[in-house]
Amino acid sequence: MPITEHQQELLSRHGANYTNGLTTSEASSRRNSTNGGLNKVQKPINCPSWVCCLLPCINHIPSMKQFRYVQPDDAEVLRD
Repeated sequence: MPITEHQQELLSRHGANYTNGLTTSEASSRRNSTNGGLNKVQKPINCPSWVCCLLPCINHIPSMKQFRYVQPDDAEVLRD
């Protein structure tokens, strides 16, 4: 599948390879060099789940709707 120019720029900026992915050692070193390890994107309004139960309108704020729309369900990880 062809990738866009923006995606190519993003891959080159992060030093990643679209067809091969990262080696296990490269992935481990990147995971250890970040603050917390996992590559998880935080919600625009990062509050405890009980707050969302008390204030369900938080889930209907445009930024939260957009976050749910673009949040992936799964990911394909390439390793050699």
